Amino acid sequence: MGKYTQGMYFKGNTSTHKNCPECGIKKERSEFHKDKTRNDGLAGFCKPCLLQKTQKWRDENPDELKQSQRRTRRKREYGVSREDYDSMLLEQNNKCAICKDTIGYEAAVDHDHKTGKVRGLLCGKCNSGIGLLKDNPEILRSAAKYLDQHQ
Repeated sequence: MGKYTQGMYFKGNTSTHKNCPECGIKKERSEFHKDKTRNDGLAGFCKPCLLQKTQKWRDENPDELKQSQRRTRRKREYGVSREDYDSMLLEQNNKCAICKDTIGYEAAVDHDHKTGKVRGLLCGKCNSGIGLLKDNPEILRSAAKYLDQHQ
């Protein structure tokens, strides 16, 4: 059953104290973060142990951490879930909507700055490019005309 035997530490808990299965120390309930998903309303590990476990996981999983941060930001800022993002990638055949270079989970979610509506996925360079040109089609057409004239 792993390192922590189910119920082993729970039995010693009181209305004022709780056992941490990581360090094995009985601590005041204030030493545990709140967690509504758990029966007692507190995190399973005390704050110092949880911090240590979290830091260890971050150190051992830098790529997964970066992906997790991207997913969280996409959901918070654009309302794009992991499933939405995967679907968009498939629809675009893992290609930037502008330059058609291959993109993956690092792709930027392009959106209309006025309405907030998501338009598609872009590589970082295309996303920066249209952003620096103020998402203005006239400026973009003018830039294309300029490039055509000077080739």
